[in-house]
Amino acid sequence: MYQKVRGTQDILPGESEKWQKIEDEIKKICRLYNLNEIRTPVIEHTEVFIRSIGEETDIVSKEMYSLTTKGEKNITLRPEGTAGAVRCYVENNVYKTENMSRWYYTGPMFRAERPQKGRQRQFHQFGIELIGSDSPLCDAEVILANIDFFNNLGLKNLTLKINSVGCEICRPEYLKALKDYFSDKLDNLCEQCKIRYQKNILRILDCKAETCQTILNSAPSLNEHLCGECNKHFDKVKLYLSSKDFVIDKRLVRGLDYYTKTAFEITSSSLGSQDALAGGGRYDNLIKDFCGKKIPAVGSAAGIERLIIALSGSEFFSNINSNLDVFIAYFSEEFIGDALKTQELIRRKNYSCVLSDKAKKIGAQLKDADKLKAKFVMIIGEDEIKSKIFTIKELKTGQQYKLSIDDFVKNLLPVEKIK
Repeated sequence: MYQKVRGTQDILPGESEKWQKIEDEIKKICRLYNLNEIRTPVIEHTEVFIRSIGEETDIVSKEMYSLTTKGEKNITLRPEGTAGAVRCYVENNVYKTENMSRWYYTGPMFRAERPQKGRQRQFHQFGIELIGSDSPLCDAEVILANIDFFNNLGLKNLTLKINSVGCEICRPEYLKALKDYFSDKLDNLCEQCKIRYQKNILRILDCKAETCQTILNSAPSLNEHLCGECNKHFDKVKLYLSSKDFVIDKRLVRGLDYYTKTAFEITSSSLGSQDALAGGGRYDNLIKDFCGKKIPAVGSAAGIERLIIALSGSEFFSNINSNLDVFIAYFSEEFIGDALKTQELIRRKNYSCVLSDKAKKIGAQLKDADKLKAKFVMIIGEDEIKSKIFTIKELKTGQQYKLSIDDFVKNLLPVEKIK
């Protein structure tokens, strides 16, 4: 018997409605923030991710699903969305036609890591990219969009963490300070951080090992080494977020090498140790690495699976309605033609409608309708066909009506049609 690949999941009816409702909220918030959807391939040339994410990051060095095609080209299932969005932006010469691009995307990402709660090997993200401006207002805009989105979902107990990770001017001095600090403490670092010390020392700040956490308590702060421009930028971001509660997390560096200046995370206390719902930051040099043009940008990504976990038990999913407005029951096979015509009329008015697949006893058909959580059952028989007045039962209340199709649609069916 075949089974799904470890680290993937099937989303069945009953669960998929939760995804649809979250996706509806994504569309709403993106419409409010004038964000336009992009859809990029799930596969990219491997170099796209090595160049953007960084060869010494955990994602590139350990977690990418890569393969060599018959033409001996290396391709990779995307582990995150920003690199593909930047490749799309550059390849399609978007900078020639748009001064500012306001994009969003949703879709699957892939990482070859140990499956954990809220993070499978195939997982899904909602991402935002604002490309073309170095204004700290755009940093705040991305953060505020995420906060508003989570508030619309009804999420509680959220914490916004922000930091500045500096730029190519001030970061080298900080990296040197880190090197000096850890140089006589290498024996006490975890094995992974010993490697990071040599290859990518900034990643030590993100280590969760208890021994490393203790050593990090006295480590130099990146904020103390920011240049004037980065300090000014960060001060303005904080000013623009002053209406929201936030904490400055001096160790927050995120797991990607392309970040400059602002970095942020939004966490939920309901998720345990893997508590990040969304994160992002500014990446002013990434597009330059692709095409030589310095085009600033800022973005974010939120994990859909973790959102669903955070929302479990909340009221957000409690009012998911059945998609079925009308179930048509009929007395015998001779009425199937009339039932089909009636079904078509109701669907033309943009309401969902199905009929029983077999001519069974009306009681059995009513049970079928109940299992489908239909709002109404319309019963068709000889009298109904002659009079064009139908027996209609509202399943929730048990109340019955005698109405024409037009009166039924006008007076009983829900106002909100299928869009």
